[in-house]
Amino acid sequence: MDLFRAKLKTADKTPEQILANYEGPGQVGPKPDDKEVQAWINVFNDLDGIEVLVLKSFTGEDWALASWKQDDDEKVMEFVYLAEQDPYFGTYVDEREEFINDWKSEEYEPSGSLVFSSADVEIIEKLKKEKTAH
Repeated sequence: MDLFRAKLKTADKTPEQILANYEGPGQVGPKPDDKEVQAWINVFNDLDGIEVLVLKSFTGEDWALASWKQDDDEKVMEFVYLAEQDPYFGTYVDEREEFINDWKSEEYEPSGSLVFSSADVEIIEKLKKEKTAH
C-alpha cells in the first residue's frame, strides 16, 4: 500500500455538511443533535492544517488515516473520541475517562478505519517505499 504525506483541510464545515455524512445508503441510527453537530465542527476546525500520513481507503475514494505527529495527538484523540460516541458502532459511548486511559496507555484499538473525504485531504507527496534486504 502506498503512503502519502498530507495536510488535513477540515475547517469551516457547516452543520449541513456534517449532517450530510449521516445520509445515504448504509447509514443507520439517528442523526446527531445540534450539540453533537457543533462538537464535530469544533473537532474539524482543530484538525485543520495538521500533517498526517494517509493511504487510500478501502473504497479507493477517500483517505484512511495511518499516522500523525505526536504534537497533534490530543487533537486526533478528540476526533476519535467523538467518533466513538456513535450509538450503534461506538465502543466508548459516554466513557471518556476509560477512552482517555486506553488511548494514553496505547491500548485503544479502533473498530474500523478513520476515514476523511478526499475534499478534506491535501496530498503533499507520495512516500517512497524503502527497499528491504531479503
